[in-house]
Amino acid sequence: MAASEAARSLVGTLLLLSSLTGCGDELPPRPSGRFVARGAGSGVDFVHDYGGCGRKQFPEIVVGGVSLFDADGDDDLDLFCAQAAALPGREVAPPLRDRLYRNDGDFRFVDVTEASGAFDAGYTLSVSCPDIDGDGDLDLYFCNYGCDTLLVNDGSGRFADVTDVSGVAESAWTAAAAFVDFDRDGDLDCYVGNYVVYDVETARPCGASIGAADHDYCHPDNFAGAANRVLRNDGGRDRAIRFVDVTAEALSVQETGKALGLVPSDYDRDGDVDLFVANDHVPNFLWRNDSVRGGPIRLVEVGVEAGVAQDGEGKNESCMGSDAADVDRDGDFDFFSANMAMETNTLWVNDDGVFTDDTDLAGLGRESWLWVGFGAKFFDQDLDGEVDLAIANGHVLDRVESVDPHQSFKQQAQFYRGIGRGKFALISGGGGPYFSEKHVGRGLAVGDLDGDGDVDFVVGHWQERPEILENTARWQGAGPAWIGIDLRGRGANSRAIGARIEVREGGFSQVDEVRGIASFAAWNDTRLVFGLGTRKGTAAVTVGWPDGTRSEFADLAVNRYHRLAQP
Repeated sequence: MAASEAARSLVGTLLLLSSLTGCGDELPPRPSGRFVARGAGSGVDFVHDYGGCGRKQFPEIVVGGVSLFDADGDDDLDLFCAQAAALPGREVAPPLRDRLYRNDGDFRFVDVTEASGAFDAGYTLSVSCPDIDGDGDLDLYFCNYGCDTLLVNDGSGRFADVTDVSGVAESAWTAAAAFVDFDRDGDLDCYVGNYVVYDVETARPCGASIGAADHDYCHPDNFAGAANRVLRNDGGRDRAIRFVDVTAEALSVQETGKALGLVPSDYDRDGDVDLFVANDHVPNFLWRNDSVRGGPIRLVEVGVEAGVAQDGEGKNESCMGSDAADVDRDGDFDFFSANMAMETNTLWVNDDGVFTDDTDLAGLGRESWLWVGFGAKFFDQDLDGEVDLAIANGHVLDRVESVDPHQSFKQQAQFYRGIGRGKFALISGGGGPYFSEKHVGRGLAVGDLDGDGDVDFVVGHWQERPEILENTARWQGAGPAWIGIDLRGRGANSRAIGARIEVREGGFSQVDEVRGIASFAAWNDTRLVFGLGTRKGTAAVTVGWPDGTRSEFADLAVNRYHRLAQP
């Protein structure tokens, strides 16, 4: 609390200074490159509860998801906090409940959960927020331990449960759901990433896993991996809700991984969207999309030959939060995964579809050795045109200190600044007071919460309130130049998920993709912000739409968002 109050006091001081000095093109005094904690006083009073009763059942330790999406169509980002449910042996009254908070501006939020119906009785790990039925508003897919749930939006931010008629129902442990137009027929199909086969009613406790006399949270090696699913959307064009399970014919091999992170990306630049699956302590998957437009979905697993199944030493890692970005500015997308302590995080750099583990070369290895990374997201915090990286850390063993005093259950988040040529530098404490606090970090979602052109983020905390971090890159509207792109696709894929965007200004170019899902247990703003640094001219934008067509947009003004519609 003391750190948050100090940060808010700093905010007031900086606002006063800026009012005295004026803005113009000159940056007013501010904590350079920092984030200000805005959770206190925001109206977000959600407290995460793991739903357990001391038995240390496995699902308890990986929950804590957060999502950012425009629930009510007012063009700002609302906040969804995923909640667990009471597991056997625990009674909770009233029942634990997910919460939806409406964004009213200036980091003030109002709880609209009851009025919106945006909640589920399940044990929820994460929530995806795509436009499933193609009607222009954003819906909710709950990834649960147990049966998943699908709620559709009526356009005003009120949600109705259509699980039973949609074809998505299945009793499994789902970690994440990626919505991608695999077959390029204009609507969003779904890849359901399931974790392990686990039954809370019959599972035996794991004993003395860290030397303690009694039981502890289990290692994923104790359980078989769960089969993932591919659901083809057969209802998007007529706005019906109709998914068909095509897993058997869609996947080249019927793999049972232990999925925790999903990252859609056209890694081979052939015009369709592929999918990276971060698996926990078994080889990762890379599904190359070989579907023919309008034909059957066909995904071919190429993780080993592409070089992302394991780290550079051929070891399986406990991959959790994952993302993709063009870290070395060569026009293709590289993959990152946040991992377990004693593994280091991993950066795989893409060279024409073949990846190399460049973690140490990039400066992302040593500083992650003792940390357990969950939420992880690339974004350009300081708007200089180089991607930066935020990671939410928190161990999975709540007594790890008793065995290794160098590790801890609660851990500090980390912020790495991109310094060019695919390299990063850890900003120790430089991200603001929040990065000196310790939490059990889980979900991490990014988006421009205040519409000022820099990217803020939210971290979900296990058994705590989440934190909202305001980016101060454009304090009081001054600072580096930027351009925001908000796409509207033709047909049922209204947010153009899967689109590739290239921004060019004065010989400087950069690329990104619209994904929604990335990080861990999170959905992110589908608007993309590109930092332009000191560049002040107009920008040109090329959009490669998900259906394979391309559009050129010239002379777009900087320091504003542009909603670009597919012709």
